[in-house]
Amino acid sequence: MHRVVWLSAGAVGSLIVFLIVSGTFNSFDDLGTKEGAISYKVLAQTIVPLLLIVIAMALHALQQSRKMLQQSEQLQHEMSARLAAEQEVADNASKDILTELPTRRFFEDHATQAMAAAERRGEHAAVLLLDLDSFKPVNDTWGHKAGDKVLQVVAERLKNSVRASDIVARMGGDEFVILQTDIDQPSGAAILAERIVTVLTTPIPFGAAEIQIGVSLGITVFEAGEITVHEAMRKADIALYRAKEQERSTYCFFETAMEDKLLRRNQLETDLRTAVANSEIEPFFQPIVDMQNQELVGFEALARWFHPEHGSVPPMEFIAIAEDIGLIPKLGEMLMVKACSIAEKWEKPVNLSVNVSPKQLRDSKFSNRIKKILEVTRFPAERLEIEITESSLLDDYNITQNTLVALKKRGIKISLDDFGTGYSSLSHLRSFPFDKLKLDRSFVSTMNDNPSSMAIVKAVLGLGRVLGLATTAEGIETAENIEFLREQGCTLGQGYFFGKPISAEEVEATWMAPPAAIKKAI
Repeated sequence: MHRVVWLSAGAVGSLIVFLIVSGTFNSFDDLGTKEGAISYKVLAQTIVPLLLIVIAMALHALQQSRKMLQQSEQLQHEMSARLAAEQEVADNASKDILTELPTRRFFEDHATQAMAAAERRGEHAAVLLLDLDSFKPVNDTWGHKAGDKVLQVVAERLKNSVRASDIVARMGGDEFVILQTDIDQPSGAAILAERIVTVLTTPIPFGAAEIQIGVSLGITVFEAGEITVHEAMRKADIALYRAKEQERSTYCFFETAMEDKLLRRNQLETDLRTAVANSEIEPFFQPIVDMQNQELVGFEALARWFHPEHGSVPPMEFIAIAEDIGLIPKLGEMLMVKACSIAEKWEKPVNLSVNVSPKQLRDSKFSNRIKKILEVTRFPAERLEIEITESSLLDDYNITQNTLVALKKRGIKISLDDFGTGYSSLSHLRSFPFDKLKLDRSFVSTMNDNPSSMAIVKAVLGLGRVLGLATTAEGIETAENIEFLREQGCTLGQGYFFGKPISAEEVEATWMAPPAAIKKAI
């Protein structure tokens, strides 16, 4: 503002100097003389209008100055607000809101710094990756509020289990990570892992109830500076995968062999996608016989994959991969189409049993898919038997029940596979339309040496008899097994004693041959 006034005064002075130089006045003294009187008129006509213009310009400049000042203050306020917002975002990025633990980004940054300091001190370090066991059922059973409570308690117990120098963070979901430095390898990490298993398997109070969870840990121990944080987390993740394959609430240290196994699995995953897309998985057929006369009554279709490099891949291996990557529905339907097409051409109208996954049963259109398969293959519905496991009954109860009822109405038989090994209750035998119970091979193969297995076999066969359900014993390998099971009223038998799973060509050559050939095969 002061600058504007000085600029205006300077403009007036400059104007008077201009009038003198131009001859309007001879000098500044002429302004008070008679000779200069005539110039007052000129002054009034020339200077005053110009002076008014200068004043107007000064006022305009003053107004603009005030406007610029207001804009500057507003800009400063906006910048302060933006900085505060950016700081809030940074704070949120470094801290998980629910558990108040550091986030993965914070962990990676600070773990790198901590490992650099540990390297200078010549220390060993360990990364422990944690994944909660049975966390999903908590949300499904108790709701997400209970799930949030569990995560908060887990975070608090983890913080109380580590040293002040350790870093604990939440990776996301139900995964957590811990960095230890200055440890005795690998005992220091093992001690912490055991402590974590103990504290996290302790029931968590929730209202009047208690919630029980577990935890699996993957651990990698290394000399600080030997590998990066990302590489340490990758190896811990591989070890965690191995721990999840074992019993729950355990920990596993990384070994090089695990990496080789993971590479094989990744290669098999890629090749399995191709094999399913190209319909390269083939059905093999294991015979099922009548326990009273040992006559053939049907076959169970089992998936077999012959890899061009690895040869025959164990079903337990590639079926598990198919489940993990969501290929089971497509694989299951492809196998059913092939098996039904083959069985439709058999000379003997024996039954065909096909395994169905829980994911397939949860598909509300599954019954219609089966109908279409039977129409395309011309396989009779009354010869088809669907085998499901007890775990299939746990999820989406209503959809599963409706699906099974719809299949039963089409004339398809329903068998409960691996009975006694899952989580179902006896009430499910009343609620679902089962035609058959299948005794798991683990009971049959050990019943002669294990009194508990013997008792379970007798109980299941008695239960089937009382409920009017057929029973199939899997894993029969000796004539003694047959005699005992027959005495206990077992209806059907399946196992290596009667025959291993064989190809469609071998079925035709062996089981569809004249009776003499069949007896020889048995």
